[in-house]
Amino acid sequence: MLSAAHEDPAYRLLAQHASGFMVSQVVFAATELGVFDLLAEAPGPLDAAAISAELGTSAHGTELLLDACVCLQLLESEGHGGRVLYRSTELARTYLARAGPKSQRNLLLYSAGTLYRFWGRLAQAVREGRNQHLEAFGVPAQPLFAAIYRSEAEQLRFMAALQEAWGVAGPGALSAFDLSRFPRICDLGGDFFRDPLPDADLFILARVLHDWADDACARLLRRVHRACPPGGAVLLLEAVLAEAEAGPGPLPALLLSLLLLLQTEGRARSASGLRRLVAAAGFREPELRGTGSVYTALLARKAAHARRGPSTPPPRFSSAARVRVPRGSRPHPDLPGTCVYFQEVVPSFGDSGILHLSFSARRREEAARRGRLLPSNRVSIRVSALGMFVTAASPRPR
Repeated sequence: MLSAAHEDPAYRLLAQHASGFMVSQVVFAATELGVFDLLAEAPGPLDAAAISAELGTSAHGTELLLDACVCLQLLESEGHGGRVLYRSTELARTYLARAGPKSQRNLLLYSAGTLYRFWGRLAQAVREGRNQHLEAFGVPAQPLFAAIYRSEAEQLRFMAALQEAWGVAGPGALSAFDLSRFPRICDLGGDFFRDPLPDADLFILARVLHDWADDACARLLRRVHRACPPGGAVLLLEAVLAEAEAGPGPLPALLLSLLLLLQTEGRARSASGLRRLVAAAGFREPELRGTGSVYTALLARKAAHARRGPSTPPPRFSSAARVRVPRGSRPHPDLPGTCVYFQEVVPSFGDSGILHLSFSARRREEAARRGRLLPSNRVSIRVSALGMFVTAASPRPR
């Protein structure tokens, strides 16, 4: 084995990289055996003999594993009366124990049992350019999620791993943008290529596009765009690669992209690649923000008001109707008989939280010549944390 104690920094770096799989196996084995659970629940530190007796493992092997965990800063140790006592760390109690508030135990067990076998096929996947389900587990790669869910136990492990990963990455991802403007939010799952999509103002595709090739992503995004109401949006959460001119990176996104080669039909993409996908589907104004994890959030919107055909009658609203419009708006110049069509132009409004839209006499005369009625020469819009709502003066019924 390569020695990380060598005086040459380049050799030390090589040794560190080459022994990474050993570190992973220490973490996986201690998790599987229940070391972190036992010490998190113990009333005090325990020696290796007590731990091995409780776990049903060999004394020698247990001591070696515990010492390796100490060197990796997963556990702490102290001498006491000629014995070495081991206790948990904050890291282990939080992320490694089953009852930890941000436990990643199921993710680690899934990595040890499934992902590790995929990584052993990396050279072959690079040669062939395809996933390795058949070679690693003896199951056909199509359909993709039938391979990923190759048994009920495997599906449960996979879903538990995703849930734990999302428990850490999710809060930052969902707070990257103000989503309060979207009353109905759908975290899209299921057979989204065939099943009807639910009614929602915002569709979240969290780590979805990276499983699929570009043509499948384009098909899915077009479905989402059709399901979105005017002014609706899609929120993507993806690991984003650096642009080609910036050089390769970041490393977590590159490693994830290699895993996607091994396990799926997709890959990680650059910011420009994601923007092209959402733009081709009809979404506008894509904005990317970091989330504090490997994932980046991209929010893109559907146009607030689609063009209506000549045979489509204008909508009518009673005086009691509260109609959602985009934040920062003014009356559309071709207002079809109601005050709820707006362009996205920032208006001026006072501190009272009421935006007043005034219609000139000339504008009302133009509308009258077209057989349309403007509500009045003044319309009030209530500004709230969720956007702006029409609260007064709508057209008279015809």
